[in-house]
Amino acid sequence: MGVWASYSLADLVLFSPQAYFRLYELHNAAIWPLQPPALAIAVGLLLLIRGARASAAWRVLVPLAAVWSLVAWWFFVERYAQINPVAVWFGAGFALQALLLMVAGVWRRVRIDLAGWRTSSASLPGLVLVLYAVLVHPLGQILSGRAWIGAEVFGVAPDPTALATLGFLLMARGRAVWLLAAIPLLWCLVSAATYIGMGLHAGILTPAIAVAALLWSAVARRGERTATPVLP
Repeated sequence: MGVWASYSLADLVLFSPQAYFRLYELHNAAIWPLQPPALAIAVGLLLLIRGARASAAWRVLVPLAAVWSLVAWWFFVERYAQINPVAVWFGAGFALQALLLMVAGVWRRVRIDLAGWRTSSASLPGLVLVLYAVLVHPLGQILSGRAWIGAEVFGVAPDPTALATLGFLLMARGRAVWLLAAIPLLWCLVSAATYIGMGLHAGILTPAIAVAALLWSAVARRGERTATPVLP
């Protein structure tokens, strides 16, 4: 036990920040021009959810399942595994999330409703989180000094994909929503641990933003339930 206690996250991360960021540059170059269509998917899903209510959650969950499966294979197995052998297991987790999203989208016994962000104030945290993942996350990396070709983009990189998925789930209602949110939240913690292991403590921002959105959503939903009159 004493031997294990002597290890730190830095001892478990076997690559440098330069190698990690270069990984995204190579990944983006290899899959170009898939980034614009991936961003278009995020915008299209936001427009789909803007209405009052939509019970056809499969229109959101199925595209998200496809995105998670692509990240699982193209990023983790084909790219990240070259510098981190554990990445294959990360890819398996993303593949599992893709399966869960697909099942939740097509299985009629799973009841998930979507609350439109134009009419439900409780969906605002989800909207903000999606916008952060799609726009602010990659832009912030570029402004911090990373090469634009190495920016992490929704649909092709894990962090913005996990954050945006959480955002979409915060605009959904149903018992299965929290099950679907487990793996994205877990990945946010894994990502933060990776950055901290490389000596980059800014990585804590990813789970911090996710948790802040969850807390905001919980407060907003409680306020919405309190404001809704109970019919006799």
